[in-house]
Amino acid sequence: MTNLLFVYGTLKNGHSRFKNLSKQRYIGIAKTLPEYSMYQVQTYPALVKCDNGRKIYGELYEVDSECLKILDGIEGVDFNLFKREEIILEEINIINLPLSQICFSNLYQKKAEAYLYQRSIDELKNMGIFWPLT
Repeated sequence: MTNLLFVYGTLKNGHSRFKNLSKQRYIGIAKTLPEYSMYQVQTYPALVKCDNGRKIYGELYEVDSECLKILDGIEGVDFNLFKREEIILEEINIINLPLSQICFSNLYQKKAEAYLYQRSIDELKNMGIFWPLT
């Protein structure tokens, strides 16, 4: 089974953790509804849902279940650092269509999963709408 995954930071192409997605199918670029803020936690970004949010830019991938297990470990899901949950996208620029019917349906409905930060954002720097290559 595959999932549509929105990535916005170190998992994007060219960034430090992209190697974990390099064998997954790239779908295109996307931006979220204006419901999120992105903060800097040490050397990685933290996406949080908030009332006065902005549109966040990222990439979409069709990701298999084995890859998701690896990514859940990297993102600290078991330690409540991040939680993978469904988000709604505002705009998608498709490069490749997904191979699975489930991902195609989610793409059509502008739904994807993303890793949302679960800890306090107090005193973290707001990073705007795009995580740059550092």
